[in-house]
Amino acid sequence: AGLSREEIADNISASRIACWLALRVTGAGGLLCVAALLAAQPWLNWNIVDPRGLHAQTVAEFGADSADADALAYAVDPGADAAALAAAAMALLDEGRIDAVEQMILPRLSKLRPPLDRDRMELLRGRVLLARGGHGLESARIFFLRLLPRGLPEADRIGDWLLEVGLQQQDWNTVERDCQTIRRLLPHHPRANEVLGRALVKRGAPRQAAIHLQLALNTQTNAALLTVLGEASLRINEPKQASATLEEAVRLPDATGEAHLLLARALLEQDESDAAERVLRETPAARVTPALVLFHANILHARG
Repeated sequence: AGLSREEIADNISASRIACWLALRVTGAGGLLCVAALLAAQPWLNWNIVDPRGLHAQTVAEFGADSADADALAYAVDPGADAAALAAAAMALLDEGRIDAVEQMILPRLSKLRPPLDRDRMELLRGRVLLARGGHGLESARIFFLRLLPRGLPEADRIGDWLLEVGLQQQDWNTVERDCQTIRRLLPHHPRANEVLGRALVKRGAPRQAAIHLQLALNTQTNAALLTVLGEASLRINEPKQASATLEEAVRLPDATGEAHLLLARALLEQDESDAAERVLRETPAARVTPALVLFHANILHARG
């Protein structure tokens, strides 16, 4: 037999009745709210990540920074064509003014017809990615590798930018491969031999680096090549050879503080602490680096 209406009512708790009533009253409205939220969510998500919105909020809260003010101060020639805008963008990137390129030139370039040719646009995009660094470096590397064999007037600079990507990433195996690519396509590239030697030293092949650099010095001589050769010689326990190479390097006008520091190390390994200290003390002010100052201080401290 079934239960009476009174018995059924007694078996239903007040909370269950409240839940049932709420569902009956708000069910249709709730479904409408969910549908509206699903429709609006992409727009809400974009408002959260929209760079322009974030930029406006930052400026409102903290004021425009110097980079933004610099970008706004740059005036785009209204009559400039795509090639002229690209040339202006490259000049601004040379000056480190990436905000002006991104905020003033790239939006204008995207609207111009006829558009910028593919090679110039890829070169510009690669440079912007390189300037921004971070996760965009690998994309910049792909652009530069693609452009390198196309014979553009900036071929040597494209090689430099490709090397800069690898140096920022500190992936020495990739740097070595890219150097070999540059040397194959641009045999007389000014930096590829130096960076290849540096990559070989960093990945633990100093003897191979020394052989490569000695061959390279037969066709070109500069302080950078000699400095890396000096480091390679130190790594293979040839301090006398290293000091001779580095003494030649520090006499050249393009030498850096790294050459002076490595020369001091080579002299120390030959128990010539006075000569090492003199090298550090007489380093020209323009070449002094924090690492050199610290090394000099450690020598003075050890000598009491």
